[in-house]
Amino acid sequence: MSFIETDENRAASCYEALLVLAGRRGLNITRTKIAKLLYLADLRSVEHSGATGSGVAWRWRDYGPFDNRLLAVEDALVKNDVIKRDTTWWESRDGKRHDLSALRQSSALVEASDDFVEHIEAVLDECGAWSANRLRRYAYQTPPMREAQESGDHDGLLDLDETVQIPDMSDVVSRYQGMLDSLPPDDDPPISDDLSFLVEEVREWSGLRKRATSRVL
Repeated sequence: MSFIETDENRAASCYEALLVLAGRRGLNITRTKIAKLLYLADLRSVEHSGATGSGVAWRWRDYGPFDNRLLAVEDALVKNDVIKRDTTWWESRDGKRHDLSALRQSSALVEASDDFVEHIEAVLDECGAWSANRLRRYAYQTPPMREAQESGDHDGLLDLDETVQIPDMSDVVSRYQGMLDSLPPDDDPPISDDLSFLVEEVREWSGLRKRATSRVL
């Protein structure tokens, strides 16, 4: 399941939890990194449970998966003294970096042993020490981002659902079987009485149908 709109309360809890867990590991986290890490945690959650957990409605932005509502989430956490934000301007003054850290040693999400925490921890252990650029490049290679780039759907919602639902083909198979039964007998033996190949054919074409439908909509 992918969110249509970001749940800011849920996103704030995950934001705080990630920073608490990163602090315990001595990891440096920036605004760019936290977005990519939560996105990767969502991908892992979908893989294991079929649903995301961060509450973020991910979109393809200039630097990969992001949602502008995360800026409001971050501002609220800073204002409420939940997290700390240190902004550093680059020497050229053409850009800046936001370093984030938790001001508390625990979070409600971590203490509640939320299932999503497991995925945050796994992602932090695997790639929490990566640079922001490396995380961005990696995120661009994930299936939802690759699909968005192929379709050219910039700013569109990313589809994190990795499992394509195959429609029930039993009615179609029955109709085809009925048509075959109504035909006059043939002198040659049938190649196969098993029509399961139709389901396999539908499965093979499901990806193309999905992309075509997304473009029409």
